[in-house]
Amino acid sequence: MIIILSVLGAGGAILVLLGIASVPLPAPAVWVAAVLFTAVAAAAAYLVYGYTTIGYAFGDDFLEIRWAGRRYVIDLAAVTYIGPAIDVLEERPGRWQRFWPGYYVGVRQDMIGPVRVVATLPLRRQLLISTETEHFAISPERPVLFVEEYGRLRRALDAQRTGGFPTVAPGQGAQRLAEAGWTMQYPVIAPRRGAGGDQPEAASTATGSYQIAAPGRGVSPLLRPILLGDRVARAFLAIAILFNLLMVGYVLLTYDSIPQSITLHWNVNGLPDRIGSPREIWTLPLITGLVTLANFGLAWSIVTFDRFAARFLLGGTCLVQLCAWVALITLVS
Repeated sequence: MIIILSVLGAGGAILVLLGIASVPLPAPAVWVAAVLFTAVAAAAAYLVYGYTTIGYAFGDDFLEIRWAGRRYVIDLAAVTYIGPAIDVLEERPGRWQRFWPGYYVGVRQDMIGPVRVVATLPLRRQLLISTETEHFAISPERPVLFVEEYGRLRRALDAQRTGGFPTVAPGQGAQRLAEAGWTMQYPVIAPRRGAGGDQPEAASTATGSYQIAAPGRGVSPLLRPILLGDRVARAFLAIAILFNLLMVGYVLLTYDSIPQSITLHWNVNGLPDRIGSPREIWTLPLITGLVTLANFGLAWSIVTFDRFAARFLLGGTCLVQLCAWVALITLVS
């Protein structure tokens, strides 16, 4: 959305500079607007490109972390810790972690030193990978399998090098993540039932995925009232609903005093170019109500993955309500 709006803004400014369109602004201001819109569009496009290229890949003796045009290579033999980041890093509930739409990228300062974050989930769902000199926070799609794959490669690497030591024993990675409470977020399909239908067959892998998945089995994230249990999200939702109800009440109270013909839109020169009846004012509370319902549904579906994004949606709903109030008061007056 930012890219589209910025491109439209830059295009409009260019049309004005070419004399195809006109606005009541001096030429230097139009030049500044064109440059700013272009810069914002380029920056937003780079962030979108960065999001689509986030990835983590194992080699025989290294882990590569990718983001946009950047590559970070970690020697597996140099890893001293791999596990839940929340066990080591400070959560800082009162501070805001750097966040771009859809992902977390940047360097955060912590007690252990600078930590480079390349993740699509917040701190409580990030894995910390540490060496003697560097620290990385990432969010693989299947963290249990990711840690176990590291353990397999590390054991093979330690067998070839002298002075190495296995930091993750077989099954230890799955157990560590299970103790951190990661069982509900990443459910794994349970093994098929045995012939008798009572006991499951033995797990086919050594990751321990069946044991850690069992507590969350059969519970859909969409059925858990996580969003309503979040105080900030609940406050945003209450404010949005209150604004919508007040808007309906305001329209009902002032409807009889509204002229039979009202201006619904003005052109770039400030002249009316659309006239309508008072009935069309009801479009505003209808649209804001639909926006509230849609954003609430989206927030409900993503809160298990990213609570900040859910709050951001509901906060944006309040902003839409405020804009609608400004439009309503302008039309009525």
